[in-house]
Amino acid sequence: MSQFNDYDDEPEYWVDGQYLVVQNREELPRRCIHTNVKVGAAEMETKTLYYVPMIAQMILPVILIPLMRKPVEVTYGISKEVRSRKFTWNVVFGIMLALAVVLIVLGAALEAPAIIIGFPILLFTGLIGLVVTNRSIGVYNCKKGINGQNEFWLSGIHKDFLNSVEDELDEYE
Repeated sequence: MSQFNDYDDEPEYWVDGQYLVVQNREELPRRCIHTNVKVGAAEMETKTLYYVPMIAQMILPVILIPLMRKPVEVTYGISKEVRSRKFTWNVVFGIMLALAVVLIVLGAALEAPAIIIGFPILLFTGLIGLVVTNRSIGVYNCKKGINGQNEFWLSGIHKDFLNSVEDELDEYE
């Protein structure tokens, strides 16, 4: 058994440069993927991510893309600190969006172009902020593995976590 996780069997994931390669229904070590601090079972999240080939994204109509996607379910840890920071930024950007709505209504009622000018700035900043704050790990690539199962290259995982996974895997060799 490894000092890094609670698993008895060798994991079926590995590091490929800046990516973590996993198979479907993989459970990662109980550490935060952003800070590499240990997390409890309650801080583990199971998410279904999707890989869509880039060529499909470029040439297929949006309505057909769900037919091309390949799902991967992965369980990973997010620390309380990261969740708290994410919540705080969501509140800040949510307030910006609310202010944008107030500005457009107020600007229209008062016919004040100066107030209306602030609307797109707050709206754009708030929307971009929410998207950036809520982005998580993504699927960069998908290939058939040696055992015939799909293998998925995950991006957005901190280098410290990747380094600790490599250390953990070295223990099994």
